[in-house]
Amino acid sequence: MRIALVAGVAALAVALTGCSSGHKSKGAGATGGASGGSTAGSSAGAEGGGAGSPAPGGAGGASCVVGTWHSTGVALNASANGTTSTASGGQGVVLSIGADGKVSVDFDPMKPVMFTTTVSGAEIKGQYTYAGKATGAVKVPAAAAASGTWQPSGNADWSALTVTVDLTAPVQAQIFDHAKISDFVGAGGGETGGSVDAQPLLGAASYTCSGNTLKLTGPSGGAWTMQRG
Repeated sequence: MRIALVAGVAALAVALTGCSSGHKSKGAGATGGASGGSTAGSSAGAEGGGAGSPAPGGAGGASCVVGTWHSTGVALNASANGTTSTASGGQGVVLSIGADGKVSVDFDPMKPVMFTTTVSGAEIKGQYTYAGKATGAVKVPAAAAASGTWQPSGNADWSALTVTVDLTAPVQAQIFDHAKISDFVGAGGGETGGSVDAQPLLGAASYTCSGNTLKLTGPSGGAWTMQRG
């Protein structure tokens, strides 16, 4: 999730207020380019440090991040370029991480992420939801690392992932309805300015892991909190 979360949607909403009806995109039917997004199926590899900070205890055993996790929510509270954005929700996502670094994410149980953005004093509200599954791989941190870099490895498979984006204020409009993430990357960026993350949970991030809690924080501050089990 980027700091620019819903900033593009906000701009679209302002434009929609001047129209007699809302525009709906079904993914492939729209045109445009993603702003700052990576194409689906492109390499998610990230170079850089992944050493992490040591956790109490020995280095033996499996890495803390290995296991099955359920999201308790994603949160954002950010300001940039005159735009203030907050977001919350997203409970129910299932993240599975193997000792070999293979990762699968099931978004079907996901609850909507509700967002509010203020642009030049105008408040924009809406929600978005992912659906389907995505797979990929990460570099598994050392067993003793309680924090560090969440490093994607190789190519992620986004072919089964879709996204739905709805505005609720100042106008009501569904601008994407179960659009494949590959179509959203090509068309969605043109309409939302890259406001919705095209690589949820499988993109580069920082992490903290302790006991039954895993937190993944993206470069722009959007943070997924997960509980083990």
